Amino acid sequence: MRLVKGETPLSPDFFPEQQGWTSLKEPDVNTLQFIAIPGGLALILVTILALLTVIPLQELLHGFKLFTKTFIFLAAIIVMIPVHELLHALCHPQFGFSRETIIGVWPEKMLFYAHYLGELSRNRFLLVFAAPWLGLTVLPVLIIAACRIFMPELESPVLGSTGDDCPHQQPAFLR
Repeated sequence: MRLVKGETPLSPDFFPEQQGWTSLKEPDVNTLQFIAIPGGLALILVTILALLTVIPLQELLHGFKLFTKTFIFLAAIIVMIPVHELLHALCHPQFGFSRETIIGVWPEKMLFYAHYLGELSRNRFLLVFAAPWLGLTVLPVLIIAACRIFMPELESPVLGSTGDDCPHQQPAFLR
C-alpha cells in the first residue's frame, strides 16, 4: 500500500487494451465529484432512515445539545473519510497490502481516493465499489437490529424498560 498526494498515478506497465480489455468510459474528476456529492447525501439519508427503523428518534437525540450533536456529526464525517477509503482498499487483492494499492488525497480537488494499479475482475470491482456502503451502513444497522432483537434485556436510556417484564407497562419518556 502506498500513500500519495495529488493525482492518481498511472501504472507504467499496465496496458489493458492490448490484453483484450474493454475500457469503460469514466467521467472526469469534476463530473465525478458533481455526481458523488448528491449520491453520498442520498446514501446518508438512507442510512438515517435505516437507523430510525431500529432506534427511535428520541433515543438518538436524547441527552445532547445542538452544538454537541453538530460537533459529533462533523467529527464522524472527518473520521469516516479515511475509513471509507480503507474499506475500498481492503477489498483490493492481498487486502490492500500490495504495492499496487494506492491511498491518496488530492487537495486541489478536495478528493480522497483508493486506487488499484492493476486488473480487477468485474466481481472484485463491484465488491470494492460496495464495501464502504456495506461496512459503514448495512453492517452497523444489522448489528443494532440484532442486538435489539436478541438482547431485549438491554434497556434504552430514553425508553426505559423494553416492557418484556410487564406486558401492560408503557415506555417512560423523559423531558
